Amino acid sequence: MQSMELEKYLLKLGFNQKETGLYEAIIENAPISITELAKLSGLKRTSLYHLLEKLKNFGFIETTIRGKRKLFVPAETERLKKIEANKEEELDATKKLVEKLIASVAYRYGDKGFSKPKVRFFQGPEEIKGIMEDALNCKSKEYWYLGSIKLLEELYPQFNFVFNPEFLRQKFALEDMWTTNRIVIGANRQGDFEKVKEIYKPLFPAVNYIHVDRKTAEMIKYASNVMLTGQVMLANEIYNICLALGVNYDSVKDVLLKDERMAKNIDVPGPDGDFGVGGLCFPKDLNALIYLARENMYRPYLLEEVWRLNEKVRKNKDWLEIPGATSGNQDFEKKV
Repeated sequence: MQSMELEKYLLKLGFNQKETGLYEAIIENAPISITELAKLSGLKRTSLYHLLEKLKNFGFIETTIRGKRKLFVPAETERLKKIEANKEEELDATKKLVEKLIASVAYRYGDKGFSKPKVRFFQGPEEIKGIMEDALNCKSKEYWYLGSIKLLEELYPQFNFVFNPEFLRQKFALEDMWTTNRIVIGANRQGDFEKVKEIYKPLFPAVNYIHVDRKTAEMIKYASNVMLTGQVMLANEIYNICLALGVNYDSVKDVLLKDERMAKNIDVPGPDGDFGVGGLCFPKDLNALIYLARENMYRPYLLEEVWRLNEKVRKNKDWLEIPGATSGNQDFEKKV
């Protein structure tokens, strides 16, 4: 590396001219004593001690003893790689802090790219009904994973957050909403639960209101979709075994459905005429739970096999085209 290039990189790293010259002198003359460095640099020994200590603390130089002499040498390249990794971690941490700062400033003062949340008041069952139907019919949606509420709470500590999962089929969302038998409210404060319950009560006076903490509510949502996915895929597996044995699956299914303990999602092919599961929710939530389990040092072998089987039997892999259904969509299969 040429001297000018080295100086340019060191200055970008925050070195000043004296530190840059001293570091170059050590690289070119190592191993070198402080006496020799003083002669080469023209600096006093007292100043050198301070600069050398700084370079050593940064991890750019090391000391070695030969006889009774203390000599200075450049740090090994492996140590420089660790410095690079540490700098990247610091940069990531700084980036996250700045993002939080931007969000906080935007909330308080507004900005060209941001605006303060707008507060509107709705009164009576009909207005609340309109809010719900608008949300269900909204084409632009954002999807959050387990633990997202904690992130929002860190970004907006001035708010109390509640997680209220829905259990709706994509094609029959409005019908399922009005015929629901349960409303799960994930709230870490009793008062927050009561406030959300008051909103629902005029529209759903007879349903079962379930109060759990936020994290449990998030898990209930995932567990519901993953259990339903598992039922569908188990039925698909039995269907294929029936084909291999020459057994009529519909005859087997009709008898299974007479057992009250048995799940109902065992039509093969499914209502869309395809095998396995597709659409938005089931692929998204199954893979999200697989990811979360792995991130928390648990290998979910059964769920992984359920997904592999679905990829094998499913003809229309529509989740690859639905925004928000999978991370990265077209690259998703490679990642999983």
